Formats: sequence, C-alpha cells, structure tokens
Amino acid sequence: TGSAAPVNEPDLNALSGFAGIYDAAGFDFDFTSATDRVGFIFSFASDEYPEFTGTIFNDAFGFFIHGGTEYTATTNLALVPDTNLGISVNSINNGIRGTAAALNPTYPAPFDATHTDLFISNSIYSGDHTVGPYLQYDGLTVMLTVDADITRNTTYDMKIAIGDAGDNGWDSAVFFKTQGFLSLTSATDNAYATTEDLAASGNVITDDT
Repeated sequence: TGSAAPVNEPDLNALSGFAGIYDAAGFDFDFTSATDRVGFIFSFASDEYPEFTGTIFNDAFGFFIHGGTEYTATTNLALVPDTNLGISVNSINNGIRGTAAALNPTYPAPFDATHTDLFISNSIYSGDHTVGPYLQYDGLTVMLTVDADITRNTTYDMKIAIGDAGDNGWDSAVFFKTQGFLSLTSATDNAYATTEDLAASGNVITDDT
C-alpha cells in the first residue's frame, strides 16, 4: 500500500520540482573505494508514463552523494546525459504531454521533450501500440551510466532514493544492472575498467508499507 501523506524528502522534492513526495524508498549507505572513480548503471521506469508526462505527478529518482573534498554539499549524480537535469518522468519521456494534463487546470507542468532517444515505451497506449519490455511499468529509460570522481580510501555517504510526486498512485521504480555499482580504474583519460575494490554498508529507508 502507498503512504497516505507526503514525507519529508527535500532531495526528491527538489528533483521533482513539486512539494509532496509519497512512497519514498531508498538505501542510504557509506562506502569507500580503492580507486578514484565509481559508477552506476541503471534504468528508471514509471507507470506515470505516458498519461502523466508533463504534469505535477513528476516521479523522480536520484543518487545523492556527500563526503570528501569533492562533495561538501549533497550532490545528485543521476542526471540526464550531458545536462544538469535530474532523472524524472518530465525529463525523459516520449516527448508528448500526457492526456491527464487536460483533466485539471492545476495538473500541467513544464517538461523536457528533447530526450526521446533515452525513452522506451512499454504501453499499449503509445502511438504505435507496440509492446516493449515485459514489465508492469508503461515506460522506462534506456540503461543509463553515471560516474563520479572521488578520493580513494575515503568514506562517502550515498543515498539512492525514489518517490511518487503529488500522490501515492502509479508507482515508479529503478532497475540496476547486475553489479551496477562499480569501482572504476582509469586506463586512459576516457576509458575505465571495473574492479571489485569497493566496500559499502548501510540501511534501507522507506515509508511504503
């Protein structure tokens, strides 16, 4: 069941752009790495697609890091490639405002329609009525990769969090590639290899029952 009232989750509120995050869930942990770079491979999915694209129901997801000399303030690492946009329904989508925007004059919201190449439709309501991946969620992103420069052998705090914006309906999810939290070593300035020199421990955080 979903949470009956919004939770105090300022990081997700800031990403969504709207007050009121429900069903917040995540994992908060400390980690150290024997290398100077870490990375993540993931896909964001949502049942808000496609009807609620371009509305205040802008479910969002983030990797929030804090620590070392690099991240003295909490910083979201999960961004739309080559932008400063966080990962949400309104930042990666099919480029079309959803039909739900017409249901109530308070529903429409700004959205970015330029990253359709990062979106996979999984809805029978899509324009071509094709069937996508075998998931409940009506849309999802392609596999996205983010990375971060860190100081080796230094402890950092990481929070992975996701939540429903505006109400507790039409859930969203994030899927990680197997071993999707990677410690990286630089072979050249632009090439990285994965290692297993990563240690982490932490706790699940959720208000969803």
